[in-house]
Amino acid sequence: MDYIFGLIAKLQTKNVCIAEAAISDILQKPNEQGRVSRMLNTAKFNGSEFNMTMPCSASDLDEYFTFLGKGQYFKEFRRPLNTTLYMVIFELVNKEMLMKFCEFYKQYHESDPLDDLAKNPNVEVLGDGECLIVPSGKRCLMFFQGSVGVKLDIVRKSNRNIKNKRNYLKGFATFQ
Repeated sequence: MDYIFGLIAKLQTKNVCIAEAAISDILQKPNEQGRVSRMLNTAKFNGSEFNMTMPCSASDLDEYFTFLGKGQYFKEFRRPLNTTLYMVIFELVNKEMLMKFCEFYKQYHESDPLDDLAKNPNVEVLGDGECLIVPSGKRCLMFFQGSVGVKLDIVRKSNRNIKNKRNYLKGFATFQ
């Protein structure tokens, strides 16, 4: 999942060199080409952007982001997450949403919000800014390649939260 989600982020980045390198990398990995080809074959242009079917299932995403959430929880609290009492919920931030936020931020601060975040000493910057991790207790924001993000929340495992998560996962078919 690291490879697939990283690829999605790289294909959507504003840095053309990173996007081209990602495409070149796909061509050299025959095992991944099938999944990526199926994703690219579903591309539909709606006038301003492309929509494609995710190359993974909602349960794959849930498992991946739960893994990341557990890791962040451990880093923050120095103990494993008790999954009997708590669960990880996530919300993806697609490129369009992130771009709108960045435009709004730039109007008021005259700087790029992700660059400003990277300068914050409380933010973990991985791989020359490929990933920004903004921890905040049981909540965490992650931005990948400056093009997509995810909000992770550790919440009590309740019937309501389980139902909300199930409904959110049902909506996963395409990304922009």
